Amino acid sequence: MRWYRRRWVILALGAVLSNSVANAEEGFAVVPVAWSYLRLFAPVSVNGSKIMWFRIDTESRVSSISREAGQALSLPVANSGATLALVNGTGKKNAVVYARSVKSMDMELGPGYFVEVPMAFRTERSKAQVTFDKEGVLGMDFLLKHGAVINCRTGQIFFSREAAKLPLRPERYEQMGFSRIPIRITPRGFVEVEGTVSGSIYSFLINTGFPPTLFTSAIQKRAHPATHRIPFLVSFPHGGIQNEPVVVGKLPGFKLGDHDMSDFEVSFGQLP
Repeated sequence: MRWYRRRWVILALGAVLSNSVANAEEGFAVVPVAWSYLRLFAPVSVNGSKIMWFRIDTESRVSSISREAGQALSLPVANSGATLALVNGTGKKNAVVYARSVKSMDMELGPGYFVEVPMAFRTERSKAQVTFDKEGVLGMDFLLKHGAVINCRTGQIFFSREAAKLPLRPERYEQMGFSRIPIRITPRGFVEVEGTVSGSIYSFLINTGFPPTLFTSAIQKRAHPATHRIPFLVSFPHGGIQNEPVVVGKLPGFKLGDHDMSDFEVSFGQLP
């Protein structure tokens, strides 16, 4: 059975790589993505390298590459003032390297900069027991530059070829059953939406790099939802939170915009 699961994932990844990208005359590219533990990975080639997989992470202000991949590609250390300022703002000292070409399928995203960091998920196996080369994070710098739209339902990411905005009409999404919820980009580069819990207004960050939907314990205490503990621990290494227990439950009166989320099971725990 394990062999069949392994072969299925290999075939699935092959299908991802063989899918064609949208015609250039349409003004945007469509790149299929792979899933691993509820996280999205896009196929990326750096300076003409073989395909590597970069996690799509809206919580990362700048993109990063594993130290092993950066060194194997001999990426030169750069002096990008804007990127260095963002990196230094995290309190960490990591090298910033320059890539003359960053491509996802036939979509040129670069040139651009990466922070060289250790990648904790480099060798993690998918649920089908297959490891594929996970060597980086595609952050908000590249996503904003190309007006990215991430469609989790279809497993695709859309990039604008000509400007930082895609030529897509909101009406088409509404016809497909999507709810339109306005977002804003915070001064620090995070994706933020407004929502309500039992009539109280809250701000939520959209984090594609983190599997569960997580609320602070303070909201749990105010709303008093029925919860149960699960064998799952959360970590925010950059926020000093490691292996914190969480509980899950449905949150009465939870809405994002006008979209009712009260039947959706969410987690409660500590946030940085």
